[in-house]
Amino acid sequence: MRDNDGRKLDHKTLEQVRIRVVQQVERGARPEYLASVLGFARSTVFGWMARYREGGLDVLKARTIPGRPQKLSGPQLRQIYTLIVGNDPRQLSFEFALWTREMVRELIRREFNVKLSVVSVGPAAAKVGAITAASAVASLPTESRSRGAMEERSVSGHPH
Repeated sequence: MRDNDGRKLDHKTLEQVRIRVVQQVERGARPEYLASVLGFARSTVFGWMARYREGGLDVLKARTIPGRPQKLSGPQLRQIYTLIVGNDPRQLSFEFALWTREMVRELIRREFNVKLSVVSVGPAAAKVGAITAASAVASLPTESRSRGAMEERSVSGHPH
């Protein structure tokens, strides 16, 4: 993707770009030039113009994206982030010192009485920038994970 690729824009910003591009074309700007400068395909700008001519500026406005509503609100996600980043799990009555998805899931259930699957905890944590220990370990190469497990066994003196 190019640096000025229009697909990187959020929906509200893209709405404003569509409206302004159409207004500029109506004032005499060349669609090809605007497409090139703003990082859109020529056909995209001509498509916006066709939609505008058929239905006015309202058809260029951002629409809500369909799908299931989120189970956690923005403030709830921020609170979970603060709890994860600001606390050792043991301070919140968990058994281990490293956060796992299971523990984050339990924390969300305790704090907000919201039940999430373990799989959905990862994207929820990623949304606020909290990466769980389980994700960090899972991203290590296999040999690093085994080496870490071997070192842990040798330090604790237990084979398992």
